[in-house]
Amino acid sequence: MVGGAAKACTRSTLMLSGMVGLSKVGLCLWLRTTGVSIRGWTILFVSCISVLSTLVESQTKVGEMSLYILPRFLDAMWNFLKRRRLVIEVPGGRTLLFSTAMSVMAYCHEHEVKNI
Repeated sequence: MVGGAAKACTRSTLMLSGMVGLSKVGLCLWLRTTGVSIRGWTILFVSCISVLSTLVESQTKVGEMSLYILPRFLDAMWNFLKRRRLVIEVPGGRTLLFSTAMSVMAYCHEHEVKNI
């Protein structure tokens, strides 16, 4: 049991570190070889390459990790947009977001038990 847990932990760590590593190496190679600044298409291309690291992990675990990473991504994106003044702060917005998330979880707990 300990060996299986160690193997699963190693695979998950390898996938996440591979994703970050491939992203950083891809962007560095782009800058060094082309000398052109990083644009939206470059980030999209490098992201597509970094997704190859998901081949190391099982598909069910990839889905679980995506659910773990998604809120952090959305928070970082919101902070980025706020710094650029592309969005406005909604009074009580965090409370509204939390209430919505809790209502979705309560619904799933009641009607979609096998999916939780």
